Order: sequence, then structure tokens, then C-alpha cells
Amino acid sequence: MLDLFADAEPWQEPLAAGAVILHRFAFNAAEQLIRDINDVASQSPFRQMVTPGGYTMSVAMTNCGHLGWTTHRQGYLYSPIDPQTNKPWPAMPQSFHHLCQRAATAAGYPDFQPDACLINRYVPARNCRCIRIKTNRICARQLFLFLWAYPRFFNLAA
Repeated sequence: MLDLFADAEPWQEPLAAGAVILHRFAFNAAEQLIRDINDVASQSPFRQMVTPGGYTMSVAMTNCGHLGWTTHRQGYLYSPIDPQTNKPWPAMPQSFHHLCQRAATAAGYPDFQPDACLINRYVPARNCRCIRIKTNRICARQLFLFLWAYPRFFNLAA
């Protein structure tokens, strides 16, 4: 993998209590993660979901694990079934599970067990809206976002 900063060391950037950016944390696993993303997408293809208000999202999404984040006319929800394939979401790849556990430990959550993974595919030069983290009945307290590829700004709102 060609990377101008391949020799840069991973580092942590605390944002707030309980929130930290782990820069370059997934770098060494990137090739396996991409293979696994492609495998997940072959089972549950990327799609642009429609908001409850009828707008098509610019980001393409798929999921893996026990639950998947999706949209419905009445709102947003976590579902064990992919509404496009009418099958359970693909199992979470071991590489995702392992990386998330390592990241959780590095961030101070050593007992975290990932059970769901939303995979977003952004198109270059498209608007990235705010990533909103809302608490609902089945949302875990810890959420891990792995973002890489094009440099861009993400706004996080909790």
C-alpha cells in the first residue's frame, strides 16, 4: 500500500471525557479490512438509504454483525434483518472485531464487545453531514468510528 506517511507512528488525540481519536490505529490492518468490507458488501450491497423525510443520503451504507442501522418511513432503527436482502446482516469479520476490541482497550474500554458495524462509503467531494450519536433503547454506550481514506472533516454530535 502506497502511503507517504507509512513511517509515521500512531498517536492519540483526546477530544473529551471518554472520546479519543486513535490516529493511524488501523493502518496495519487496512488491506485485510478492505478485503473484509468487500466480502460484507458482496452479501449485503452498499446502498443509499432514504431518510424519513424522503431524501436520499449521499453516503452509501452496509452493515455487519447482529444488528444493522437502517432507515424507515417512521425513523431510524437497528434491525437484525437487511431490508434489501431480507436476510440477517453478514457476520462481523474477525478483523473488525479484533480491531474494535484493540481500539476499545486503547481508549479505556477493555471490556467492550462489538456486536454491530455500520460501514459508510463516502464519495469524494460530497458533503459529509454531521455524524449524530443518539441514545436509544438498544444503542450501546460505547461507539467506535473507524474513518480513513480522503482527508475530510467530520463533525461528531452526541
